[in-house]
Amino acid sequence: ISLKTHPQVFKDVYLKREGKLIHIKNLFWTNEIKVFPYGLPILIQSIEANSIAEKIGLRIHDEIVMVDQIPVKNIPDLIAIIQNHWLKSFDLTIKRENIIQYIHIDKELFEGKVDKKRIGVVLGYDENVIKAYLVEVKRTFGDSIKKSFAQTFTFFNLTLTTLKNLFIQKADLKDLGGPLAIAHMASSSFLEGIFPFIQFIGLISLNIGVLNLLPIPLLDGGYLAFYLLEFIKGKPLSNEKMMISQRVGMLILGLLTVIALYNDACRYLLGS
Repeated sequence: ISLKTHPQVFKDVYLKREGKLIHIKNLFWTNEIKVFPYGLPILIQSIEANSIAEKIGLRIHDEIVMVDQIPVKNIPDLIAIIQNHWLKSFDLTIKRENIIQYIHIDKELFEGKVDKKRIGVVLGYDENVIKAYLVEVKRTFGDSIKKSFAQTFTFFNLTLTTLKNLFIQKADLKDLGGPLAIAHMASSSFLEGIFPFIQFIGLISLNIGVLNLLPIPLLDGGYLAFYLLEFIKGKPLSNEKMMISQRVGMLILGLLTVIALYNDACRYLLGS
């Protein structure tokens, strides 16, 4: 539903839930309302290496049916249930090749993973089932261009927010990833389809562009900062100061590289 073409208050809304028609009056629709498929099979699309999911034997295409006998109807519900059971032992009910199986997750597996609250799977819905619910939206070329700019701005803002959180320590340096993390995410996006893969490549390119504009010596942003200082002072920096700043920039980039490679090794090689 587009807020530009529809009013924000709907007098009568009809929802179908488990075969029953529900009538809602005066629904106030905002951008915060999100609609998720309800009651469709939730499938595991990929599994992280050395994750809890891999250790307990989950497989790609397994359907998650219940968590501790609690039925799951959509992905947000499943995530919330697992997070509520974190640091506790619980059972997963899955369907594998049309056979119901029960998998026990012992609380000892959560050691060292207190904050993450992730078992290491990418979830999705059965494409063959969800196709029946898809509605094709055709946009003009102009609308597509506008949409692409809006999405690029969203990713750009997300990158800046992440960098800001790293500096103010709201984000953990453990979340930094190197070539192994990029390869893993590229593989996962490719399994989802060609368009998610292209979108991921675009996101990586945008991230590199934003990072390159940071005012760190050796990066383009660093040279722009030097030019700005030269313009303000009316003369270029001395060779000695340029050398010192470049060494500082090399140190910063070197530290970030070491942290990213260390995180990759811990995450994908050592499983910690």
